[in-house]
Amino acid sequence: MSQDALFIVKDGKLKPAKHIVTSMSLKSLTGSRKVVTMMNRLGHCLNYNKVEELETELAYSIIDRKQSLPDGAIPGMPVGLAFDNYDEQMSTLSGSNTLHDTMGILYQIQQDTAERTPGPQNSQINNR
Repeated sequence: MSQDALFIVKDGKLKPAKHIVTSMSLKSLTGSRKVVTMMNRLGHCLNYNKVEELETELAYSIIDRKQSLPDGAIPGMPVGLAFDNYDEQMSTLSGSNTLHDTMGILYQIQQDTAERTPGPQNSQINNR
């Protein structure tokens, strides 16, 4: 509630985390400008144009880093990618009010340096 109050008192110039996350999530999940606009008018998220500005700035910041890996991923280590389409309410004849989205994850197996170097237990097993 405090983030809602700050957003209203500052006339939308201050962008609390709740409003950023809510607006970007709604746009991503629904793809609907109307939903984002309605929630913005109720004071719960940013307006649609601001969401698009933030997404563009996020893309530019990734380009400026010259690295497209997410935070926490180690460059040079192998990665695995998994993507799948997500379709909901596909049984309508007109195709309206359906959701088509693609979800993806990136995973990376990270080993400790202790696991990479053979220890006394590993060398005893290999000598048998």
